[in-house]
Amino acid sequence: MRIDWWTLALQAVNFLILVWLLQRFLYRPVLRVLARRKAEAEKVLSQAADARKEADESRRAYEAKEAGVAAEREAMLKEARTEVEAARNEALARARKEAEELLAAAKDTIAEERTAALQEVKGAAADLGVAIARNLLKKTAGPGLMAGFLDGICAHLDGLPRHDLAALRDQLQNGGALEVATAEPLDAQAQAHWKECLAKRLDGAGAITFRSDESLIAGAELHFPAAVLRFNWKDALESTRKDLIADVDSE
Repeated sequence: MRIDWWTLALQAVNFLILVWLLQRFLYRPVLRVLARRKAEAEKVLSQAADARKEADESRRAYEAKEAGVAAEREAMLKEARTEVEAARNEALARARKEAEELLAAAKDTIAEERTAALQEVKGAAADLGVAIARNLLKKTAGPGLMAGFLDGICAHLDGLPRHDLAALRDQLQNGGALEVATAEPLDAQAQAHWKECLAKRLDGAGAITFRSDESLIAGAELHFPAAVLRFNWKDALESTRKDLIADVDSE
């Protein structure tokens, strides 16, 4: 086999020229494209990493914000529960106080009504007792009883202190009149006897007039211009009535 060195050399030169041409016009542009693509890919990856990092930071910020919102919501709920509980307690306390006030007012009203009813019963009982006593005493009154009242009146005037008796006498000076009211009308003889007894103790007295008053039951009243002396069963019964009511009230 015979080798053609010139042909081999030309082929080798052609191959080198082809390699140079491929490197210059194909391989280098491809490398530049690959480099550019790689740079773009790295840029995209970097941007993606930055975006991921930003997303992670946003997520953490959101989670922190959400945790803060949850804590704030819990605090608000706790405060609302506290306010509701306080309002409920206040409403219960107010209702309890109002109920106690109503109960106290009801007790006071019942006590007042009971006291008024009891007082009314006491008054009615005392009035009934006095009315019975009045009727009985009125039946026992008579002319002889009036003489006893006159003796009592004269004894009372005799026993008065000097200055009190002098004050009564002064009222009858200078035209002052004495009016004698008796439970039963006095006849002329009885009036003369009363005038004699009263004038003796009142320094002759002035004008003495008489009138009857059945409400006195028995006894008499001496009406001076500025004073009244009472000696009758009407006042005694009224005093007894007041004493009865007072005694029952004290019990």
